[in-house]
Amino acid sequence: MTVDANQPSEKNQPHTSDDAQTLEQLIEKKRYQALKALLLAEESERLASLEHYIHHPDAHIEKIAPLLAQAIQQANLASIYQALELNTIVQDKIIESVQNDTAMYTQALYPVILPAIKKSIAEAFKEMMQSLNYAIEQGFSLNRFAWHFEAWRSGVPYREVVLRHTLSFRVEQVFLIHRESGLLIRHLSSAGVQQLRDSDAVSAMLTAIQDFIKDSFSVNDSDHLDTVEIGDYTVFLTRDSNAVLACVIWGMAPYALREVFDNALRVIDKNYGELVSNFDGDSSLLEPVDAILHSCLLFKDNSTFKKKDASIKNFAILLLLIFVGVGYWRYDNWQFQQRAEHYLQALQQTAGVIITSHSYDGKKLLIKGLYDPLTQNPQQRSAQFGLKPQQITSQWQTYQSLEPFFVEQRLTRLLQPPNTVSLHVSNNTLILAGAASKSWLKQLDLLPPVLIGVDKIDTHALKTYLQAITELLQPPPTVTMEFKELNLLVQGTASLDWIQSLPGKLMTLPFVQSYDIKNLTFSEAAQLQQLVESLEKTSIYFANEQATPTDAEQKDVALVADTIKQLQALSVQLNKPVEIIVIGQTNSDGTIKFNQNLAQKRAEYMIEQLKTHGILSGLKTAMKTDRKYEKTGKELHRKTSFKVIFTGVDE
Repeated sequence: MTVDANQPSEKNQPHTSDDAQTLEQLIEKKRYQALKALLLAEESERLASLEHYIHHPDAHIEKIAPLLAQAIQQANLASIYQALELNTIVQDKIIESVQNDTAMYTQALYPVILPAIKKSIAEAFKEMMQSLNYAIEQGFSLNRFAWHFEAWRSGVPYREVVLRHTLSFRVEQVFLIHRESGLLIRHLSSAGVQQLRDSDAVSAMLTAIQDFIKDSFSVNDSDHLDTVEIGDYTVFLTRDSNAVLACVIWGMAPYALREVFDNALRVIDKNYGELVSNFDGDSSLLEPVDAILHSCLLFKDNSTFKKKDASIKNFAILLLLIFVGVGYWRYDNWQFQQRAEHYLQALQQTAGVIITSHSYDGKKLLIKGLYDPLTQNPQQRSAQFGLKPQQITSQWQTYQSLEPFFVEQRLTRLLQPPNTVSLHVSNNTLILAGAASKSWLKQLDLLPPVLIGVDKIDTHALKTYLQAITELLQPPPTVTMEFKELNLLVQGTASLDWIQSLPGKLMTLPFVQSYDIKNLTFSEAAQLQQLVESLEKTSIYFANEQATPTDAEQKDVALVADTIKQLQALSVQLNKPVEIIVIGQTNSDGTIKFNQNLAQKRAEYMIEQLKTHGILSGLKTAMKTDRKYEKTGKELHRKTSFKVIFTGVDE
């Protein structure tokens, strides 16, 4: 539908004033909202943030967690303790946790409970041993006869009678505790006992121990903690329906004290039972109870008995000390004499020491004697046997012992032999053996005719260095040796084996510092050269136009084979490989072709003959013909000759 703006509609025309009023109200409302937004925008944001904080608890944790530790540190610990104590939520949760998982708490408390049980057993043994010690100690006192009579008259064992008369104790602290709440009602201390700074804490501790035992162990409701041992202190706990009486006792607490504590608690319950039952923390109303509690502060002192036996004990101790002192003095003297005797025996068995006299002056050894300066001073050996210098007075004089050991040492210092010479004294004879230089041997001729401990000198086994070298090496006549300034010069010709053994043998001679064998040649090399020359001069002759030698020449084939064998063996030993060339020759008679074939056959025949003599390798053939020879002397060219060629490098 289309409406003309210049012509008002029939529907809106009668309500023109109402529409204007409504429009004005809307405009006013918009203005109010705009003004409200301008004035209260910040407050609206704060309210929205606060509403979000209230409806989202997780935001509390995020902001409180960083400040919680600091807040606890700055807070009053007493108020925190009180708040936690009054709040039963923690206690209920702990009880619920223990009931749900007992094994976890058992595992956690096991390391603590086991040592506690061990300590309890140890304390029980301690108490038993202490009681026995008292009984034994007092059993030797003057009161033993009276106590034996009392034990016989009353029928009580003697040990209990002794303990009854000898126990010492003092009740130092008394605590009256409300049984239900664990609050301390009244507290008293003996005169001279230091006051506790927090008696309420002690009360809470005893209550906690009782609750711990009930919760941790399978006990009946009627079972309670009766005794607590703390060092030299014992705590007796007595209880009725309203209160618990805890008495702290120093010393040996007799069990009979429990009857005293039970009577006191019954009197309190009879006269003040209602006040105790309704105790709300105000202890002033129960102040009259102190008179009853004071009767529990008992003590017993056994100093009277101790004084009676003091003189006897002191006299017995004095006698014991005298006996111990005399025994120790005699034992110490015996120990000293034992050490001194061992010291004297050792000196008597030491070479070069002579004891002329010894005696004892109390705990001091007086000794005189002689000793050779080459042995250890006897005075210095006393410490090895536990003797102190002030326990020995000695007079030692030096002398020269004629025992071979000391004679050898003195001669060694005098002669100063080299390490290659051994020195030995036997039957007053100085025996020298080994090798030495000529200069040192000449010094022996300058010795005085008389030496202390020696009548003569035996030098048969003494040699010069060169004599010792010659005896060891045993050189052939073709070798000369010269030894000078600890250097050995070897020259000449010798076998390869002898030359190769030189270094090993010379290493066994400590006085040979160096050696020179550059001018030493192998005798096998000269022998090899002689064999080569001999072989090359040898020829095997043949008849005219024959390929086999004459009967006279057949004997020379064996000699040639022997020469070649020696030559090959030496070449291998000297590492000089050789080849033997067998040359077949003819004279000028006949054609060239005929002579060449004949020369080849003569060389091959000779090789076959050498093989029959055991020469299987190192042979080659060659041929030689000549048509220029004269008619006279042609027979000298009908032969086989030999040529030696060294195939290796000539060193």
